[in-house]
Amino acid sequence: MTDIGRLRAEGYRLQALGRHAEAAERYEAVVAAAPDDWEIWNNLGNARRSAGDVEGALAALSRAAALRPGEIGVRFNFAGALAQVGRADEAAAALLSAAGHLPGDSPVLLDLARALSALVRYDEAESLYRRAPSHEASWLERGQMLERGNRLDRLPALIAEATERGLDLPYLNALALDREGRAGEALAAALAIPTDEVPARRLALIGRLADKAGDPARAFAAYAEMNALAGAADPAVRSQAAAYRAHVAALAEMMTPDYAARWTPVAPGERPAPVFLVGFPRSGTTLLDTLLMGHPALNVLEEVPLLERSAAALGDFARLPGLDEAETRRLRDLYFEALGPADGRTVVDKLPLNLLGAPLIHRLFPDAKFIFAARHPCDVVLSCFMQPFDLNPAMANFLDLADSARLYALALAFWERACEILPLDVHTLRYENLVEDKGAEMRSLLGFLGLPWNDRVLDNEATAAERGPIVTPSYAQVAQPIYKRARGRWERYRAQMAPVLPILAFWAEKMGYST
Repeated sequence: MTDIGRLRAEGYRLQALGRHAEAAERYEAVVAAAPDDWEIWNNLGNARRSAGDVEGALAALSRAAALRPGEIGVRFNFAGALAQVGRADEAAAALLSAAGHLPGDSPVLLDLARALSALVRYDEAESLYRRAPSHEASWLERGQMLERGNRLDRLPALIAEATERGLDLPYLNALALDREGRAGEALAAALAIPTDEVPARRLALIGRLADKAGDPARAFAAYAEMNALAGAADPAVRSQAAAYRAHVAALAEMMTPDYAARWTPVAPGERPAPVFLVGFPRSGTTLLDTLLMGHPALNVLEEVPLLERSAAALGDFARLPGLDEAETRRLRDLYFEALGPADGRTVVDKLPLNLLGAPLIHRLFPDAKFIFAARHPCDVVLSCFMQPFDLNPAMANFLDLADSARLYALALAFWERACEILPLDVHTLRYENLVEDKGAEMRSLLGFLGLPWNDRVLDNEATAAERGPIVTPSYAQVAQPIYKRARGRWERYRAQMAPVLPILAFWAEKMGYST
């Protein structure tokens, strides 16, 4: 075997073992000797991406795509890396370019359509689904996309079209019944869906409908089964969840008076600082950002990982206290490069778990304002358990109620300590108060932001209709009149919540809630 052949084989072996950084080193040696090897450029891109080097992955995958423009897998991988760094338009273009090389009714069109749907490019995704009409999954996923995009008014026409082709889509029929207000029939229909048909979405629908019907035992059982399925699909997620909790615990331990005392002063940048909307997931941040979108002076960005490049360039938060002006400016510039040019409006960067980035945010933007979304800890943790999140090390904690509660306690301990040792400018807004009197809460919030009153911040329905698709699990709720049925929902699940109440009661009391 030649040296290049040996390096290729070692790269394959290391990548299969999950040793991605080592695999990347072998692949780098191969392409240095054979720069036109598109397959190894592709493998190098995938290995770098798995190792956390997304920019390096983009460079390698771009080279692979240039060498092999018609290779669908390469374009798919390239699009995934583009999406990861927030370059959604380029990612969509790469996917559509790949689709252009495929014949009609190819099953690969479904994969490309799913990726476009994940980018919230629903119209382009639908065009690809329509090119594969013989695949039942095409119809089912079009219906799911209508659900995610809060466009269920189109569902009856889709079902009628599928029925004309002789297709029976019980999941979509259950959705349609629920939309028509026939909740009892919808639950019966959901329970009749074959267990192997969209199993996770079937269980999520049963859980939601059972909750609406006042049957917490059935709802909780459905959500527990949904989460068990997700965990079984990737056994590594439980260890990833534990590692994430350990990381948050280490951050909390770092937040000491000595850490703050070593903080060297750095002046704010010339460009106005963003406002950071943070909180534990399911604390009402999507409702709040939708209301804020109604104000013409605000540019609200929803869950775009703008801070990611700065955090990666920094590395360890232990370095923050000693950063000088030049390095702080470099990290700040990385954030603004990801954000793009200013348009005169105040940027609201909404990403709930950016609360764990508070020290980095404060270092880059010492005059930044924080909006902290608070909600009863028991409602928050229960709601996280009930959502079919896309899994990453943080969201994997929500597969288990106890892990959810542990992460909540660790994250809130970190936030509390960061607020104690750093002069963060924070406005806390309670979800319960917002749904009770949004006028009073929004007036107070706009006052904190130094903005004049505008009646549009009260009309979440109009703003939700104008803003386009909502990418968080709250997509359906924020487009409706504000309702109060989710407030105190955990009380109905007290029996199921009993094992985690000792963890959450401490934080509930601190925040002024009862358990």
